[in-house]
Amino acid sequence: MAQTPQGPDRAIRLTFSYGPDGIQLIGRQAVVMQVPPSDDSTLPPTSGLAAELRTSGDEPTFRRNLAQAVPHDSEVFAPEGEGGMHRAPVAPESGVFTVLVPDDDRAEDLVLLVGPRDVPQSIARPVEPGAEPGRPQELRRFPLREGPGGNV
Repeated sequence: MAQTPQGPDRAIRLTFSYGPDGIQLIGRQAVVMQVPPSDDSTLPPTSGLAAELRTSGDEPTFRRNLAQAVPHDSEVFAPEGEGGMHRAPVAPESGVFTVLVPDDDRAEDLVLLVGPRDVPQSIARPVEPGAEPGRPQELRRFPLREGPGGNV
């Protein structure tokens, strides 16, 4: 039986892939590591993505803003002899990113939120009818734990 980290330094590293089929959770790993403090969940993410841990009552317990999880641009190198590199507004079609969250016993789901601006086209979705302008929208929801009893 695998050992599960215990104590205040318990964390879960979640690995996601994104591409033409949307965002998928491809891995969960229990780790012993201090997680940086939560970003303010009372303020909407202004750009990109945010990951929130939510209780069974849908109350947020932790938020991590992920402004660069899905890049908006790519490095472009000039031809040899012309020097330098610059960034071009071309987002990659697919990729992988990770999120480190505390292993909070109160949390049941991890919710990916899309901010109101600077959302790469590879993950953008239409605004839901009745959505409040400028507020984040739920992009995907994943169980925080997997397996019998929600084990990591």
